[in-house]
Amino acid sequence: IRDTGNLLVEPGEPKALAEGMLRLVERDDERERVGWQNRKLAEKEFGWFSIADRYLKLYRSAVGD
Repeated sequence: IRDTGNLLVEPGEPKALAEGMLRLVERDDERERVGWQNRKLAEKEFGWFSIADRYLKLYRSAVGD
C-alpha cells in the first residue's frame, strides 16, 4: 500500500473503520487534506492523459514497437 497520508485500516476491522470515519467527520482540516490528496491521486492515476499513455504503451507493445 502506498503511503498517501490517508487513513488506512485492516480489512475485517469494522471498529477501526468506524473510528477512522468518525475522525474525518469531526476534523474538518483532516477531511479536507485527505479529500484533496485522493483527488490528486485519482487525477494522476485515472486522468485522460494517464489512460491515453497506458493505451499508447499497450498498442506499441502489441505491434512490437
